[in-house]
Amino acid sequence: MNDRRVTMKEIQRATCEQFKVGRVDMLGSGRMAHIVEPRHIAMYLSRKIAGRTWRQIGLAFGRHHASVMGACRGVESRLSEGRGDTAERVEAVKAALGGGL
Repeated sequence: MNDRRVTMKEIQRATCEQFKVGRVDMLGSGRMAHIVEPRHIAMYLSRKIAGRTWRQIGLAFGRHHASVMGACRGVESRLSEGRGDTAERVEAVKAALGGGL
């Protein structure tokens, strides 16, 4: 069993690769859908699998902690609604991080 904690940089890298967006774009202020969705998923995974605080995630993504909370709630809402597209994208990033997460 691997007890290594995944870092936010690894989550950002894997998310950028899966969505084919640049890290600078994902961390920037752009609000285009093709950038916002990966950013939200990366913030969600930073909370869920990296166990980071709202503040830590906000600092890493250049956002206020309240924005991170909203992003995570949005991803959780889409997952609970059974939106398969969101679930598939989250699972693809998790797989890119090393599978058994």
